[in-house]
Amino acid sequence: MNLSVFFFSFSSLIGTGAFLLPFALSQYGWISILFFSITSIMFVYMGYILTKIHPFKILMEYNNQFTIFCINWIYWLISWISTSVILMEIYNYICPFYNINPMLLYIFLISICIFINLFGIKISVRIEKYITIVKFIPLLICIISIIYLPKYNILPIYNNNFNILYSIKKCFIRGVWCYVGIENISIIAPSIKKEYQLDVIFGVILAAILYISILICTYMVLPVIYLQSYMQITALLFKTPIVGSILVILVCIGSLNSWIVGSGYLGYENSKNNIFPSFFSIVNKYSTPYYSIILSSVLLIPIMYISTYYPNFIFTIVDQSSSIILLFYIYLLLLYSIKYKSILSIICAILFSLLLHMSV
Repeated sequence: MNLSVFFFSFSSLIGTGAFLLPFALSQYGWISILFFSITSIMFVYMGYILTKIHPFKILMEYNNQFTIFCINWIYWLISWISTSVILMEIYNYICPFYNINPMLLYIFLISICIFINLFGIKISVRIEKYITIVKFIPLLICIISIIYLPKYNILPIYNNNFNILYSIKKCFIRGVWCYVGIENISIIAPSIKKEYQLDVIFGVILAAILYISILICTYMVLPVIYLQSYMQITALLFKTPIVGSILVILVCIGSLNSWIVGSGYLGYENSKNNIFPSFFSIVNKYSTPYYSIILSSVLLIPIMYISTYYPNFIFTIVDQSSSIILLFYIYLLLLYSIKYKSILSIICAILFSLLLHMSV
């Protein structure tokens, strides 16, 4: 088993969603866990597909140059713009305890991630392996919580204030956000080798188990009033707000590093295929595409500046990014079905399409 590949696939998926989920889905009742579980199963299959195909190589194989150009540029834009959500979440967990300028924090975190990745992907993946250990802590705390904390269990199975279709679409689009970044598995090339397929799939399955466990445990042990704020959720589960915040920040920093790596290597791959300008493929002595990583990171700064003036900007990015990236996933499923004559991928693409249509 290649632990680096396993940890990277797991770490790419675990981030802000682990702590936003109970806050985002609890209002729809226990049935939200069922809807999220169905979404998770489809993304486990998506992880399997990404061990067999490279997203951008299969795009090159089945599309004309103009289509390839448009898809890759749009996807690259969404890739680094979505990273801004993680930065905003980190600030939200720091600001209650320290009066810090958000822009200084954003620039500091971006600079640290750039610096780490300048020394090669092996160093970055190794650091991810240690940060990922921290990501297991929420799962352990959830298990302990379900045993020792009093059980409120007062959430309804289904919230009659929402019709079933509305509940499904909201649970689905929030669920998609948890798995955005799954394509980073194949952007970092080693994960697509045959001997690493199970490592990647196990990483995705473990991420799904973590998400579902957090939902079940928080629903069982927290009263409804605490489920109305993700800050209150972490404060109660971790007993002290500052401890919870530190753990959440470490989880988010791991995801931030993964996403910055993914965006940088995405530009690098596109440059090698003559879609992006040639400077995206310039590498240093550690074989790191440092121009691409630096550019996709620095472009975050104006986005972060805008976010300081619009508090709800984070939710706009989550909803729009999830919808656009889902279109990309659907297209990959269809291309996979053509290449490998897979009926299951067609069914999965149809389900994704129907759910996306409901979410629009």
